[in-house]
Amino acid sequence: MKELNKKSILNIILIISGILIIGLIIYITITIKDIKKISNEIYNQRIELETKYQSGLSLRENIQQLKELEPKITLLREVFIDNTNTLEFINDLEKEAEKRNINQIINIPEVDINKNKITTSAIQLTLSGETSNVLEYINILDTKPYYINISDIQLNNSDQQNKLNPNASITVILNGTIYWK
Repeated sequence: MKELNKKSILNIILIISGILIIGLIIYITITIKDIKKISNEIYNQRIELETKYQSGLSLRENIQQLKELEPKITLLREVFIDNTNTLEFINDLEKEAEKRNINQIINIPEVDINKNKITTSAIQLTLSGETSNVLEYINILDTKPYYINISDIQLNNSDQQNKLNPNASITVILNGTIYWK
């Protein structure tokens, strides 16, 4: 009987050991799966965090670039002629011509100006007067806050004998483009 007891105790120990080993293997397998799952979540969060960090850097760079461009933006806004100030623009040109005793004809074709869009328009200025006054007027145009892109200049000196005389009469036709906002 002792031998039977020893055999049954040994069988019980082997069965319990087998159950414990199988249980331990199942537990380790489940733990490994959980560790892999957590590792993947950490990796995905790291990628998401890196993306957010990069977009944050990009946002900071964009803000810095905007701060650098703001003074240039105000200058750019001044270059465009506000469509509500058309009369002011023409009056300014006429006033400058009158100061210099220049006969001026302004030709701006009618343009459909969209308030939400920058629009270009042709402009033609015909200037007649003394050469020095006309040149001074053209220089003044360059100092104005608005921008006239001159594409063509036509000169006509009506006083052929006094070409070098700064008081000689000259006719200048300026063709260009103006920008409306």
